Amino acid sequence: AIGISFTFIQQGRASFSRILDLLKTENDVPDMGDKRLDGFHQLCVKNLTFSYPGSDRPILKNVSFDLNAGETLGIVGSIGSGKSTLVDLLCRLYPVPEGTIYYNNVPVEQLEKKSLRRTVSLVPQDAFLFSKKIQDNIALGRNEWTFDEVKSMSELVNIAAEIDEIPDAYNAYLGERGVNLSGGQKQRLTIARALMADTPVIIFDDSLSAVDAKTEKNILQSLRSRYLAGKKRVTVILVSHRVASLKWADRILVLNEGHVEAFGSHEELMEGSSTYRHLVELQSEGRSLA
Repeated sequence: AIGISFTFIQQGRASFSRILDLLKTENDVPDMGDKRLDGFHQLCVKNLTFSYPGSDRPILKNVSFDLNAGETLGIVGSIGSGKSTLVDLLCRLYPVPEGTIYYNNVPVEQLEKKSLRRTVSLVPQDAFLFSKKIQDNIALGRNEWTFDEVKSMSELVNIAAEIDEIPDAYNAYLGERGVNLSGGQKQRLTIARALMADTPVIIFDDSLSAVDAKTEKNILQSLRSRYLAGKKRVTVILVSHRVASLKWADRILVLNEGHVEAFGSHEELMEGSSTYRHLVELQSEGRSLA
């Protein structure tokens, strides 16, 4: 027993040391801004060129576009075209070149991080869940919430029936990083969490990649009915490897090796973008964008 206790003490000291090292780590994106967003009106990206710190190779090259409140923007491109890098920069997860990204005409680097997080929710492709109850994972970040809200969001992302089949349902504890769930279930819970945050802008970074096409279609239809119609319209940025999922977007941004190949509606791109037509043809044949 003494030997086991000594082992636990050593493990605890090592863990504590790692925590201290983490706390001492300098934030790559310092919170230098002091301006706050009052709702969301417009996103403007101007001539954005970006290389990751320590690299001279630009991932994004002279990217420009506008997005107004209540609109939906689709982003498509082959693997490595810069899609995820772009949405990470929109959320300021990396240092943003000055004067390239504006929210409500305010440069993103001048905004308080807290204000930006209250405005924009990012749903990443790799879902991250905690060793908490299912309902606590969905409501994470909300100080006050009701079970009815949690239930409503789980129904919206087409996972409520699956949760009800689990012993203890919403009170069931998840394993570390949701190890006891499928990839599609983890992604849908993460989307439900983002919807619970109730931000005016939601970015989906290929966050339905682990569900089948039919489930994705049902979820997107539910989102459109609830958030893209009526008085309360949410601004959506949707990155997807399935071109069919983007057809309903107001405009679609086609990225090719870091630059904007084309920008317009599905109909406009089918008419004027050979790259977009090629992507549509590939998927109609059942082939991947990779």
